[in-house]
Amino acid sequence: MNAANVQIGDWLGLQSPATEGEILRIVEGRLAPPVIKRLSALGLERSEIDAVVIPSRTLQHRRSGAKSLR
Repeated sequence: MNAANVQIGDWLGLQSPATEGEILRIVEGRLAPPVIKRLSALGLERSEIDAVVIPSRTLQHRRSGAKSLR
């Protein structure tokens, strides 16, 4: 496991992925809404999260239904 994988695990509040394949599964999989708060706390701007992870309006909708971010 390399340092970048450890950092990705820390950012997402998950166990560090061991391979690039695991990173891909995380990206393609469903993230819990609290991950967005964690990314914001780490310094990502809302506009960056909107562009890369999930738009604000979609996030609000998913949170209201306790759904994953997909």
